[in-house]
Amino acid sequence: MLISLGLDFTHADVGTRESFHLDDARVHEAYERGASRMVREFMAINTCNRIELYGWATSIGGQDPYQEMARRYFGRDDEASRFRAAATHRMGVDGARHLLRVTSGLESQILGDIHIVGQVRASYRRAAEHEALGANLHRLMDAAIRSARSVKRETDLMAGRSSVGSEAANAAINRVGGVDGRFVVVGAGKIASHAASSLSKRGVRELVVLNRTRERAEKLAASLGATTAPWEDFAETIRGADGVIVATGAPSPILGARDIDGRTSGSDLVVIDISMPRNADPALKHVDGVNLVDLDQLHPEAASVARARRAAVPAAEDIVLRHTRAYMSWVAQSGAREALRPLRERLQDICRREIEYATEHTDIERAATRIVSKLLAQPMTVLREHGETTDVVAVRGAMQMLFADDVVELRRPAG
Repeated sequence: MLISLGLDFTHADVGTRESFHLDDARVHEAYERGASRMVREFMAINTCNRIELYGWATSIGGQDPYQEMARRYFGRDDEASRFRAAATHRMGVDGARHLLRVTSGLESQILGDIHIVGQVRASYRRAAEHEALGANLHRLMDAAIRSARSVKRETDLMAGRSSVGSEAANAAINRVGGVDGRFVVVGAGKIASHAASSLSKRGVRELVVLNRTRERAEKLAASLGATTAPWEDFAETIRGADGVIVATGAPSPILGARDIDGRTSGSDLVVIDISMPRNADPALKHVDGVNLVDLDQLHPEAASVARARRAAVPAAEDIVLRHTRAYMSWVAQSGAREALRPLRERLQDICRREIEYATEHTDIERAATRIVSKLLAQPMTVLREHGETTDVVAVRGAMQMLFADDVVELRRPAG
Protein backbone atom coordinates (compact mmCIF):
# COMPACT_ATOMS: atom_id res chain seq x y z
CA MET A 1 0.00 0.00 0.00
CA LEU A 2 1.16 3.52 -0.83
CA ILE A 3 1.67 5.76 2.23
CA SER A 4 2.90 9.34 2.52
CA LEU A 5 3.75 11.96 5.12
CA GLY A 6 3.74 15.60 4.04
CA LEU A 7 4.56 18.94 5.59
CA ASP A 8 4.11 22.07 3.48
CA PHE A 9 3.46 25.82 3.61
CA THR A 10 -0.29 25.35 3.99
CA HIS A 11 0.05 23.66 7.40
CA ALA A 12 3.43 24.76 8.78
CA ASP A 13 5.28 28.07 8.84
CA VAL A 14 8.76 28.48 7.44
CA GLY A 15 10.36 28.01 10.87
CA THR A 16 8.65 24.65 11.39
CA ARG A 17 9.54 23.43 7.91
CA GLU A 18 13.10 24.56 8.43
CA SER A 19 13.38 22.53 11.65
CA PHE A 20 12.81 19.32 9.68
CA HIS A 21 15.12 20.17 6.77
CA LEU A 22 17.98 17.71 6.22
CA ASP A 23 21.12 18.61 4.31
CA ASP A 24 22.38 16.44 1.46
CA ALA A 25 24.63 14.37 3.72
CA ARG A 26 21.76 13.38 6.03
CA VAL A 27 19.45 12.59 3.12
CA HIS A 28 22.18 10.32 1.77
CA GLU A 29 22.35 8.61 5.18
CA ALA A 30 18.58 8.08 5.10
CA TYR A 31 18.79 6.21 1.82
CA GLU A 32 21.82 4.26 3.00
CA ARG A 33 19.82 2.89 5.93
CA GLY A 34 18.01 0.65 3.46
CA ALA A 35 14.53 -0.82 3.34
CA SER A 36 12.77 -2.24 6.37
CA ARG A 37 10.51 -5.29 6.48
CA MET A 38 7.51 -2.98 6.75
CA VAL A 39 8.41 -0.24 4.22
CA ARG A 40 10.00 -1.81 1.14
CA GLU A 41 10.16 1.26 -1.14
CA PHE A 42 10.98 4.81 -0.12
CA MET A 43 11.40 8.30 -1.57
CA ALA A 44 11.80 11.78 -0.06
CA ILE A 45 10.80 15.00 -1.86
CA ASN A 46 12.33 18.28 -0.68
CA THR A 47 11.47 21.68 -2.11
CA CYS A 48 11.63 25.18 -0.66
CA ASN A 49 8.07 24.82 0.61
CA ARG A 50 7.58 21.16 1.44
CA ILE A 51 9.04 17.96 2.87
CA GLU A 52 7.25 14.79 1.78
CA LEU A 53 7.99 11.11 2.32
CA TYR A 54 6.52 8.32 0.20
CA GLY A 55 6.71 4.61 0.85
CA TRP A 56 5.24 1.28 -0.16
CA ALA A 57 4.21 -0.52 3.00
CA THR A 58 3.35 -4.15 3.66
CA SER A 59 0.66 -5.21 6.09
CA ILE A 60 2.36 -6.34 9.32
CA GLY A 61 0.07 -6.67 12.31
CA GLY A 62 -0.62 -3.48 14.21
CA GLN A 63 2.75 -1.83 13.53
CA ASP A 64 2.91 1.75 12.27
CA PRO A 65 4.45 2.09 8.78
CA TYR A 66 4.32 5.90 8.97
CA GLN A 67 6.60 5.92 12.01
CA GLU A 68 8.89 3.38 10.34
CA MET A 69 9.15 5.56 7.22
CA ALA A 70 9.84 8.72 9.24
CA ARG A 71 12.45 6.85 11.31
CA ARG A 72 14.28 5.83 8.15
CA TYR A 73 14.40 9.43 6.97
CA PHE A 74 15.43 11.13 10.20
CA GLY A 75 17.36 8.25 11.78
CA ARG A 76 15.97 8.99 15.26
CA ASP A 77 12.70 8.00 16.92
CA ASP A 78 12.14 11.36 18.62
CA GLU A 79 12.62 13.36 15.42
CA ALA A 80 10.50 10.87 13.48
CA SER A 81 7.69 11.12 16.05
CA ARG A 82 7.77 14.92 15.97
CA PHE A 83 7.55 14.96 12.17
CA ARG A 84 4.85 12.29 12.12
CA ALA A 85 2.76 14.37 14.55
CA ALA A 86 3.12 17.55 12.45
CA ALA A 87 2.70 15.98 9.00
CA THR A 88 -0.39 15.11 6.99
CA HIS A 89 -0.93 11.35 6.61
CA ARG A 90 -2.16 9.93 3.31
CA MET A 91 -2.52 6.46 1.85
CA GLY A 92 -3.58 4.76 -1.35
CA VAL A 93 -5.40 6.89 -3.89
CA ASP A 94 -5.20 10.00 -1.66
CA GLY A 95 -1.40 9.79 -1.55
CA ALA A 96 -1.12 9.16 -5.28
CA ARG A 97 -3.43 12.03 -6.21
CA HIS A 98 -1.60 14.39 -3.86
CA LEU A 99 1.79 13.67 -5.45
CA LEU A 100 0.36 14.18 -8.93
CA ARG A 101 -1.18 17.50 -7.82
CA VAL A 102 2.16 18.59 -6.33
CA THR A 103 4.12 17.69 -9.47
CA SER A 104 1.57 19.41 -11.70
CA GLY A 105 1.82 22.70 -9.79
CA LEU A 106 -1.62 22.56 -8.18
CA GLU A 107 -0.21 22.48 -4.63
CA SER A 108 2.50 25.12 -5.11
CA GLN A 109 2.67 28.37 -3.17
CA ILE A 110 2.88 30.06 -6.58
CA LEU A 111 0.08 28.28 -8.47
CA GLY A 112 1.59 26.45 -11.44
CA ASP A 113 5.19 27.04 -10.27
CA ILE A 114 7.35 25.94 -13.20
CA HIS A 115 10.21 24.78 -10.95
CA ILE A 116 8.27 22.11 -9.06
CA VAL A 117 8.57 19.47 -11.79
CA GLY A 118 12.36 19.81 -11.81
CA GLN A 119 12.51 19.61 -8.02
CA VAL A 120 10.40 16.45 -7.95
CA ARG A 121 12.49 14.96 -10.76
CA ALA A 122 15.68 15.65 -8.77
CA SER A 123 14.23 13.88 -5.73
CA TYR A 124 13.15 10.94 -7.90
CA ARG A 125 16.62 10.72 -9.45
CA ARG A 126 18.27 10.65 -6.04
CA ALA A 127 16.00 7.87 -4.78
CA ALA A 128 16.62 5.86 -7.94
CA GLU A 129 20.38 6.28 -7.64
CA HIS A 130 20.19 4.80 -4.13
CA GLU A 131 18.02 1.92 -5.44
CA ALA A 132 15.34 2.81 -2.88
CA LEU A 133 12.46 2.45 -5.35
CA GLY A 134 10.56 -0.59 -6.53
CA ALA A 135 8.02 -1.07 -9.28
CA ASN A 136 5.25 0.70 -7.34
CA LEU A 137 7.03 4.02 -6.71
CA HIS A 138 8.72 3.98 -10.12
CA ARG A 139 5.28 3.69 -11.69
CA LEU A 140 3.90 6.42 -9.41
CA MET A 141 6.67 8.83 -10.39
CA ASP A 142 6.13 8.04 -14.07
CA ALA A 143 2.44 8.91 -13.59
CA ALA A 144 3.32 12.15 -11.77
CA ILE A 145 5.71 13.35 -14.48
CA ARG A 146 3.30 12.37 -17.27
CA SER A 147 0.51 14.25 -15.50
CA ALA A 148 2.67 17.39 -15.17
CA ARG A 149 3.57 17.23 -18.86
CA SER A 150 -0.09 16.96 -19.83
CA VAL A 151 -1.04 19.88 -17.58
CA LYS A 152 1.68 22.04 -19.10
CA ARG A 153 0.76 21.05 -22.66
CA GLU A 154 -3.02 21.09 -22.40
CA THR A 155 -3.74 23.96 -19.96
CA ASP A 156 -2.53 27.45 -19.07
CA LEU A 157 -1.71 26.54 -15.46
CA MET A 158 2.03 26.99 -16.07
CA ALA A 159 1.68 29.86 -18.53
CA GLY A 160 3.87 32.90 -18.03
CA ARG A 161 6.76 30.95 -16.51
CA SER A 162 5.96 32.30 -13.04
CA SER A 163 7.87 30.78 -10.12
CA VAL A 164 9.11 31.53 -6.64
CA GLY A 165 12.15 33.18 -8.24
CA SER A 166 10.15 35.47 -10.52
CA GLU A 167 7.74 36.40 -7.72
CA ALA A 168 10.71 37.22 -5.49
CA ALA A 169 11.95 39.58 -8.21
CA ASN A 170 8.53 41.22 -8.46
CA ALA A 171 8.37 41.60 -4.68
CA ALA A 172 11.84 43.14 -4.56
CA ILE A 173 11.03 45.70 -7.27
CA ASN A 174 7.67 46.56 -5.71
CA ARG A 175 9.13 47.08 -2.24
CA VAL A 176 12.15 49.04 -3.48
CA GLY A 177 9.74 51.29 -5.37
CA GLY A 178 10.70 50.54 -8.95
CA VAL A 179 13.51 49.35 -11.19
CA ASP A 180 15.75 52.39 -10.63
CA GLY A 181 17.91 50.78 -7.98
CA ARG A 182 20.79 48.38 -7.30
CA PHE A 183 19.70 44.76 -6.94
CA VAL A 184 21.85 41.86 -5.71
CA VAL A 185 21.03 38.18 -6.21
CA VAL A 186 22.91 35.84 -3.87
CA GLY A 187 23.14 32.39 -5.45
CA ALA A 188 23.41 30.96 -8.95
CA GLY A 189 21.17 27.88 -8.86
CA LYS A 190 17.90 27.45 -10.75
CA ILE A 191 15.72 29.57 -8.47
CA ALA A 192 18.35 32.30 -8.09
CA SER A 193 18.88 32.28 -11.87
CA HIS A 194 15.17 32.70 -12.45
CA ALA A 195 15.05 35.59 -9.99
CA ALA A 196 18.03 37.27 -11.68
CA SER A 197 16.54 36.72 -15.12
CA SER A 198 13.24 38.26 -14.01
CA LEU A 199 15.03 41.32 -12.59
CA SER A 200 16.94 41.70 -15.84
CA LYS A 201 13.78 41.44 -17.96
CA ARG A 202 12.10 44.06 -15.81
CA GLY A 203 15.01 46.41 -16.65
CA VAL A 204 16.53 47.13 -13.24
CA ARG A 205 19.19 49.81 -13.32
CA GLU A 206 21.96 47.63 -11.86
CA LEU A 207 22.10 43.88 -11.20
CA VAL A 208 24.89 42.10 -9.30
CA VAL A 209 25.24 38.32 -8.91
CA LEU A 210 27.06 36.98 -5.85
CA ASN A 211 28.04 33.32 -5.44
CA ARG A 212 30.72 31.40 -3.55
CA THR A 213 31.82 29.85 -6.83
CA ARG A 214 32.83 32.88 -8.85
CA GLU A 215 32.70 31.02 -12.18
CA ARG A 216 29.00 30.24 -11.79
CA ALA A 217 28.24 33.84 -10.87
CA GLU A 218 30.16 35.11 -13.89
CA LYS A 219 28.39 32.69 -16.25
CA LEU A 220 24.95 33.78 -15.02
CA ALA A 221 25.86 37.47 -15.02
CA ALA A 222 27.26 37.27 -18.56
CA SER A 223 24.01 35.77 -19.85
CA LEU A 224 22.04 38.69 -18.39
CA GLY A 225 24.38 41.61 -18.92
CA ALA A 226 24.87 41.88 -15.16
CA THR A 227 28.01 42.21 -13.04
CA THR A 228 29.58 40.13 -10.25
CA ALA A 229 31.53 40.84 -7.09
CA PRO A 230 34.04 38.71 -5.15
CA TRP A 231 32.53 36.64 -2.35
CA GLU A 232 35.06 38.29 -0.04
CA ASP A 233 33.26 41.60 -0.68
CA PHE A 234 29.89 40.14 0.41
CA ALA A 235 29.11 42.67 3.17
CA GLU A 236 30.23 45.65 1.10
CA THR A 237 28.10 44.52 -1.83
CA ILE A 238 25.04 44.05 0.37
CA ARG A 239 25.45 47.49 1.99
CA GLY A 240 25.43 49.14 -1.42
CA ALA A 241 22.20 47.47 -2.54
CA ASP A 242 18.59 48.60 -2.53
CA GLY A 243 17.17 45.11 -2.92
CA VAL A 244 18.70 41.68 -2.18
CA ILE A 245 17.32 38.26 -3.12
CA VAL A 246 18.92 35.35 -1.26
CA ALA A 247 18.55 31.88 -2.83
CA THR A 248 21.39 29.54 -1.93
CA GLY A 249 21.73 26.04 -0.52
CA ALA A 250 23.68 27.08 2.56
CA PRO A 251 22.73 25.10 5.71
CA SER A 252 22.51 28.23 7.90
CA PRO A 253 22.08 32.01 7.52
CA ILE A 254 24.78 33.76 5.51
CA LEU A 255 23.25 37.24 5.73
CA GLY A 256 22.96 38.87 9.13
CA ALA A 257 22.99 42.20 10.94
CA ARG A 258 26.79 42.37 10.71
CA ASP A 259 26.48 42.66 6.93
CA ILE A 260 24.13 45.63 7.24
CA ASP A 261 26.16 47.64 9.77
CA GLY A 262 27.49 50.83 8.24
CA ARG A 263 24.82 51.13 5.56
CA THR A 264 24.16 54.84 5.02
CA SER A 265 21.31 54.81 2.48
CA GLY A 266 18.19 56.67 3.56
CA SER A 267 15.84 53.97 2.23
CA ASP A 268 15.24 50.53 3.71
CA LEU A 269 17.22 47.58 2.42
CA VAL A 270 14.73 45.07 0.99
CA VAL A 271 15.81 41.46 1.61
CA ILE A 272 13.81 38.64 -0.01
CA ASP A 273 14.88 35.25 1.40
CA ILE A 274 13.60 32.32 -0.69
CA SER A 275 16.08 29.75 0.63
CA MET A 276 15.23 26.60 2.58
CA PRO A 277 16.61 26.52 5.20
CA ARG A 278 16.55 30.29 5.51
CA ASN A 279 19.79 32.04 4.53
CA ALA A 280 18.91 35.47 5.93
CA ASP A 281 18.90 35.65 9.71
CA PRO A 282 15.23 35.96 10.84
CA ALA A 283 16.43 38.49 13.45
CA LEU A 284 16.85 40.98 10.58
CA LYS A 285 13.10 41.61 10.88
CA HIS A 286 13.89 43.59 14.01
CA VAL A 287 16.77 45.61 12.54
CA ASP A 288 16.01 49.22 11.67
CA GLY A 289 16.41 49.97 7.97
CA VAL A 290 15.77 46.37 6.85
CA ASN A 291 12.59 45.11 5.20
CA LEU A 292 12.87 41.29 5.38
CA VAL A 293 10.48 39.05 3.41
CA ASP A 294 10.59 35.25 3.78
CA LEU A 295 8.82 32.48 1.87
CA ASP A 296 5.64 32.74 3.92
CA GLN A 297 5.35 36.50 3.35
CA LEU A 298 6.00 36.10 -0.36
CA HIS A 299 2.70 34.27 -0.86
CA PRO A 300 0.44 37.36 -1.02
CA GLU A 301 2.72 38.83 -3.68
CA ALA A 302 1.58 36.02 -5.99
CA ALA A 303 -2.14 36.75 -5.69
CA SER A 304 -2.39 38.29 -9.16
CA VAL A 305 -0.66 35.25 -10.71
CA ALA A 306 -3.03 32.92 -8.87
CA ARG A 307 -6.04 34.81 -10.20
CA ALA A 308 -4.70 34.70 -13.76
CA ARG A 309 -4.20 30.93 -13.63
CA ARG A 310 -7.28 30.00 -11.63
CA ALA A 311 -9.33 29.35 -14.76
CA ALA A 312 -6.96 26.53 -15.73
CA VAL A 313 -7.39 24.65 -12.44
CA PRO A 314 -10.50 22.54 -13.36
CA ALA A 315 -8.86 21.23 -16.53
CA ALA A 316 -5.63 20.50 -14.64
CA GLU A 317 -7.58 18.68 -11.92
CA ASP A 318 -9.25 16.50 -14.58
CA ILE A 319 -5.86 15.56 -16.00
CA VAL A 320 -4.53 14.68 -12.55
CA LEU A 321 -7.60 12.56 -11.83
CA ARG A 322 -7.21 10.70 -15.12
CA HIS A 323 -3.58 9.82 -14.44
CA THR A 324 -4.34 8.93 -10.82
CA ARG A 325 -7.03 6.48 -11.91
CA ALA A 326 -4.67 4.93 -14.45
CA TYR A 327 -2.04 4.43 -11.74
CA MET A 328 -4.51 2.91 -9.27
CA SER A 329 -5.77 0.57 -12.01
CA TRP A 330 -2.19 -0.57 -12.57
CA VAL A 331 -1.77 -1.10 -8.80
CA ALA A 332 -4.93 -3.21 -8.70
CA GLN A 333 -3.73 -5.34 -11.60
CA SER A 334 -0.28 -5.64 -10.05
CA GLY A 335 -1.82 -6.84 -6.79
CA ALA A 336 -3.91 -9.38 -8.64
CA ARG A 337 -0.89 -10.68 -10.53
CA GLU A 338 1.10 -11.04 -7.31
CA ALA A 339 -1.80 -12.72 -5.50
CA LEU A 340 -2.19 -15.33 -8.23
CA ARG A 341 1.53 -15.77 -8.98
CA PRO A 342 1.99 -18.93 -6.84
CA LEU A 343 -1.06 -20.53 -8.50
CA ARG A 344 0.14 -19.48 -11.95
CA GLU A 345 3.60 -20.97 -11.39
CA ARG A 346 2.14 -24.24 -10.05
CA LEU A 347 -0.33 -24.56 -12.93
CA GLN A 348 2.37 -23.87 -15.48
CA ASP A 349 4.54 -26.55 -13.93
CA ILE A 350 1.67 -29.07 -13.99
CA CYS A 351 0.78 -28.20 -17.59
CA ARG A 352 4.39 -28.46 -18.68
CA ARG A 353 4.77 -31.92 -17.16
CA GLU A 354 1.49 -33.14 -18.60
CA ILE A 355 2.30 -31.87 -22.07
CA GLU A 356 5.76 -33.43 -21.95
CA TYR A 357 4.17 -36.72 -20.98
CA ALA A 358 1.42 -36.60 -23.60
CA THR A 359 3.25 -35.24 -26.61
CA GLU A 360 6.58 -34.34 -28.09
CA HIS A 361 5.33 -30.88 -29.05
CA THR A 362 8.28 -28.55 -29.65
CA ASP A 363 6.65 -25.42 -28.15
CA ILE A 364 5.70 -26.77 -24.73
CA GLU A 365 6.36 -23.52 -22.83
CA ARG A 366 4.03 -21.49 -25.02
CA ALA A 367 1.27 -24.07 -24.81
CA ALA A 368 1.54 -24.21 -21.00
CA THR A 369 1.39 -20.42 -20.73
CA ARG A 370 -1.69 -20.23 -22.94
CA ILE A 371 -3.52 -22.88 -20.89
CA VAL A 372 -2.71 -21.15 -17.59
CA SER A 373 -3.70 -17.72 -18.91
CA LYS A 374 -7.12 -19.06 -19.88
CA LEU A 375 -7.58 -20.74 -16.50
CA LEU A 376 -6.65 -17.55 -14.60
CA ALA A 377 -8.58 -15.06 -16.75
CA GLN A 378 -11.67 -15.05 -14.54
CA PRO A 379 -9.78 -14.81 -11.17
CA MET A 380 -7.68 -11.95 -12.59
CA THR A 381 -10.79 -10.05 -13.66
CA VAL A 382 -12.46 -10.44 -10.27
CA LEU A 383 -9.38 -9.34 -8.32
CA ARG A 384 -8.77 -6.38 -10.63
CA GLU A 385 -12.36 -5.12 -10.49
CA HIS A 386 -12.71 -5.61 -6.74
CA GLY A 387 -9.14 -4.71 -5.74
CA GLU A 388 -10.23 -1.86 -3.50
CA THR A 389 -12.61 -4.05 -1.46
CA THR A 390 -10.67 -7.31 -1.54
CA ASP A 391 -7.72 -8.03 0.74
CA VAL A 392 -5.26 -8.87 -2.03
CA VAL A 393 -2.47 -9.38 0.50
CA ALA A 394 -4.55 -12.08 2.22
CA VAL A 395 -5.25 -13.73 -1.15
CA ARG A 396 -1.54 -13.74 -1.96
CA GLY A 397 -0.73 -15.24 1.42
CA ALA A 398 -3.31 -17.97 0.93
CA MET A 399 -1.92 -18.80 -2.51
CA GLN A 400 1.60 -19.01 -1.15
CA MET A 401 0.43 -21.30 1.64
CA LEU A 402 -1.61 -23.53 -0.68
CA PHE A 403 0.85 -23.79 -3.55
CA ALA A 404 4.31 -23.34 -2.05
CA ASP A 405 6.76 -26.03 -3.18
CA ASP A 406 7.54 -27.26 0.33
CA VAL A 407 3.82 -27.72 1.20
CA VAL A 408 3.19 -29.62 -2.05
CA GLU A 409 6.22 -31.82 -1.46
CA LEU A 410 4.94 -32.77 2.01
CA ARG A 411 1.59 -33.84 0.61
CA ARG A 412 2.87 -35.66 -2.48
CA PRO A 413 2.34 -39.42 -2.15
CA ALA A 414 5.40 -41.64 -2.24
CA GLY A 415 6.35 -43.20 -5.54
